[in-house]
Amino acid sequence: MDYFLGIPLSPPYASRIEAFRREIMAWSLRPQRSEPHISVKGGAGLDDSPETTATVEEIAACRAPFSIKLGEPAIFEGEPVLYLSVVSPGWSALHRTLVDTIAARTGETMHPLEIGGWIPHLTVIRVKRELLSRQQEILSITDAALSPFPTFTADTLRMYRQERNEGPWLPFRDVALSGHS
Repeated sequence: MDYFLGIPLSPPYASRIEAFRREIMAWSLRPQRSEPHISVKGGAGLDDSPETTATVEEIAACRAPFSIKLGEPAIFEGEPVLYLSVVSPGWSALHRTLVDTIAARTGETMHPLEIGGWIPHLTVIRVKRELLSRQQEILSITDAALSPFPTFTADTLRMYRQERNEGPWLPFRDVALSGHS
């Protein structure tokens, strides 16, 4: 099984993302396999062991809820992922703590992007490569459909699990960001 950590969205905005995904299915390389979320930590060093659970709970207990501002759509260069930008110093601090602590405790090698360049984002879809010549149109339509972009309080860290390769990523465990040590 594979795991990752993310921040779930408020149900109303998650529903808007899901509805937009259905509208633009023809642009998509494949159906999305997870609910809308903001990724925080990839799978390296994550499993469902009591040690991992305790580490994630310990980190979450020391992090107060924080603000996340969703912003303009973009497409990653080199990988055709249409996403909404994320601005959040709290996200950056949580990401760094998770990566550093889990690497130190497990000895796992973290993905290079986790170490030095993970861009906080909300994936909308993976775009078919043949549509990248229409990038400006895609961005404009996405902007119109999903703005105004909300600011919300992240108060939950969610572990997602994929039970089989290419299968859906399902919520597995929620941990409150509580801010006490």
